[in-house]
Amino acid sequence: MRLSRISVSNFRAVREFAVTDVSTHSLVVMTGHNGVGKTSILDALVFLTLGASIGKHPIGPHGGHAEIEASFTFDDHELGILDAECRKRLGRPVKTEKEYSRKVIIGDDGRRQVSGDEELKVAFSPEFKASHPFSEITLVGPSQIFNLKNSPTISLGAPLNPQATIKSHSGWNHPTRDTEGYLASVDYESMLAKREGREGEDAFAVISEQFRELTGQILLRPSSKRGSGASYLSVALPDGHRHGLEGLSSGQRGALGLLCLAHYLKTTGGIVLLDEPEVHLHPSLQVPLMNHFRDLPSSSQVLGVTHSREIVAALPPRRIIEIRRDSGKGNQAHRPASPYGASVSLGHSVADGMLMDFQLIVEGERDEDDLPLLFPNEISRAMVVRAGNSKEVLSHHRSLAASVNQLPWICLMDRDLLTAEEVQSLSVEYPHLHVWPRRALESMLLHPPLISSVFLETIGRRISEKKVEEMLRELAMPFMGEVAEALAHAAKNRIHPAPRPGDSKSPPDHDTAYARVLEARAAAWNDILSEQQELVRGRWNEDWLDLVEPKRLLGALQTETKVFGKIHLLKAALMTRASRDQEVRPPGLEEFRIKMAQAATSE
Repeated sequence: MRLSRISVSNFRAVREFAVTDVSTHSLVVMTGHNGVGKTSILDALVFLTLGASIGKHPIGPHGGHAEIEASFTFDDHELGILDAECRKRLGRPVKTEKEYSRKVIIGDDGRRQVSGDEELKVAFSPEFKASHPFSEITLVGPSQIFNLKNSPTISLGAPLNPQATIKSHSGWNHPTRDTEGYLASVDYESMLAKREGREGEDAFAVISEQFRELTGQILLRPSSKRGSGASYLSVALPDGHRHGLEGLSSGQRGALGLLCLAHYLKTTGGIVLLDEPEVHLHPSLQVPLMNHFRDLPSSSQVLGVTHSREIVAALPPRRIIEIRRDSGKGNQAHRPASPYGASVSLGHSVADGMLMDFQLIVEGERDEDDLPLLFPNEISRAMVVRAGNSKEVLSHHRSLAASVNQLPWICLMDRDLLTAEEVQSLSVEYPHLHVWPRRALESMLLHPPLISSVFLETIGRRISEKKVEEMLRELAMPFMGEVAEALAHAAKNRIHPAPRPGDSKSPPDHDTAYARVLEARAAAWNDILSEQQELVRGRWNEDWLDLVEPKRLLGALQTETKVFGKIHLLKAALMTRASRDQEVRPPGLEEFRIKMAQAATSE
């Protein structure tokens, strides 16, 4: 089950809030200033679906009543289960709809008027949810530390029904209520499966490995406490020492609980409302943990509230809802235009550097926007600084090299049309500098395996890597002249450099000298252009992908294939695929990802 749309009017701090098309995403986050009503929207959903108490003063100051309305979608498997229940309870089959809605109006006298599809009344009933957790909605508050008392409900010697699984025990070992019981349950289930010769995922091993990647600690399988019949969970530290789950820090408890919750959602389904999941978590853990909720099945969804700059920056705009202060002019919900569109309101200060693992200096806004989409885990651990242009990147490098800098650092620069010798010279002079192996970041996306996989995934159109390369090569041919002209401009400026102000005794002398330079450049232009055209023709067959302007070629590819409506959508699809699938990730991007990972772990 997934939330499809929701509207809230005059409920607590919310004057008017409405969003649609939410069901297409497994993870959606809401952000904005304090007091704009983010948590109130989560509370409204809980009240709408569970009929729970909403406390005092639920009605806002903008009228005599409050309204909450939401719609939900079910996949075919869920509808089949719901159909059987509707036949039993309602005496009729389930109505086939794209979505099912419920609305509640709260009057100033506290009375509630509930209307909507009876299918939701059945789905949200306690009896149905007890057996079918895909219809369960769970609120996880910001101060909630997952329950780790280290006395798992399922012990290794407990006489359980062999058919008992996580699904049938979901009512009492839900990760948010009994994390250690959930861990013991999945371990017990895998033990039964192995004993009975059944194949299946070893969920405990999966969660343990994920926990090790995040914290460096190994989650050990339950062991028996002799004499008591109970089981015990512990972790092993890198130095060999062990301690129980109760010895974990609040951040480690939160991380383990969120990993279990992500696995639970992938296994059983349901909707989770996460209110400020970043509480207790170091910034370097926030994005990697949230990434576990980005690709849930159609039966699961997470709606979160966050103040984390790292989480907001790492998500594409379509997954972000910015809630603005009430202006009295309509909907408070807004979709940001870019990944950083909402994060500016969260603030960014020098103090961020104290919480980051390394510093990354980039040229401009384009890199600052694109890198979080390509490398969400690595960028979440970086303090990103926008220099302005390539010269400023080198200036930052010199300043950092001369300073007592506590953080590891990397400077990133476009190659543009630098020669291999020029790049090598820069690498020697600036050892912390990373230059893209081709003209710019977009050049990395012109990778045949990547483009082929995106076309297949997006429209089911199979185009071989060889065919993609041939297409790109043909589309690049018309831009050969532009490359030669760009190289010619650089060459004439290098051969006939502009005079420096200090070389002349007076402004008139400087102007006279500059006029002579311009005359020399004009006189030499045809010869220089002819020379560069010949050089480009000689290099084109081998180096065309290094030389061509990538945005122009991406535009030509979009025009030729018409797969995406606009070039920025094609670019976004390529970056999303490259971020998730290492098999088709361009080597130049993977090289930079490894360099960032090394910087984040260096002392």
